[in-house]
Amino acid sequence: MALKKINRLRKKKEIQDAWSRAKAVSVRSFRLFYAPNGLVHSRFAFVVSKKVSKSAVLRNRLRRRASEWIRAHPDGVQKGCDYILNFIPLAATISRKDYYEDIERAFLECKRRLN
Repeated sequence: MALKKINRLRKKKEIQDAWSRAKAVSVRSFRLFYAPNGLVHSRFAFVVSKKVSKSAVLRNRLRRRASEWIRAHPDGVQKGCDYILNFIPLAATISRKDYYEDIERAFLECKRRLN
């Protein structure tokens, strides 16, 4: 299930603005860029280039898994921030369990830095 529209960074300008203000947390499979947005809700963008995988099916699977984790763990995400998940090639090869551990670790570190 996809994120609600209110929780997505959809326009190129929104993503560029968030990226220019962002700080980063790096884990094995991606870099999480985060920047406070002044809103009461968080917004997300997922960047999975063809360097990660030539297969669109696999790239979309990575996006869906990240989106599902965020939807299922609303308390794991700091409210009022813009997040950009920029995946690296290792993300296509690790197990689902390790992938979810990376996501959890990145958002915990992000929360720690924001508080």
